[in-house]
Amino acid sequence: MPRNIGSDIKTDIEDGKYQCCMAVSIVGINGGNLLLSNGIKEYPSSLDPYVYTPAGSLLSISSTNENSDLGTSGITIQLSGCDNALVNIAKNTEFQGASIIVWIFQLDENLDRVEPSIRYFTGILDNMVYRQSGNEIIIEVSCENFLVRLDDVNLRRYTNEDQIDALGYGDRGLEYVNDIQEQKLVWGD
Repeated sequence: MPRNIGSDIKTDIEDGKYQCCMAVSIVGINGGNLLLSNGIKEYPSSLDPYVYTPAGSLLSISSTNENSDLGTSGITIQLSGCDNALVNIAKNTEFQGASIIVWIFQLDENLDRVEPSIRYFTGILDNMVYRQSGNEIIIEVSCENFLVRLDDVNLRRYTNEDQIDALGYGDRGLEYVNDIQEQKLVWGD
């Protein structure tokens, strides 16, 4: 059992009391948030001001694995049957590095959203691929876990020149580092 799903929620789902759908929140697309769910109706939340637009079976989300080490695993989100407006937004927007959260919403017998929601994946958008199949366009987005940033190489050298390049001339914290390493200190008598 995943660590953030309580035993009471698991039991309710197994007993058929609740159904689930998945929702995707992409932050910073087209000056706002792109909020989609694979449900069949809009899902507002009592905890946030967002309303998730239904995409039904057109939205698919791959599975993800939780690693016991600090490895990263990503997911793939696929949206089929896209209209021209969504394709234009996707093409004309800088999306790489945008934050993404994938939720699992619990739904009651009327398919209304029930709190609490379960956070399924948190990460960043990496790559977007467009495919045309007949008369429909399929957008496939690869997402990386936030832990992938731990693999980035730090190119800072922490010298005065590096600090001036990064922060400007206002900060003088590393100005005397080169002079200090050239100093001869005499210890004792």
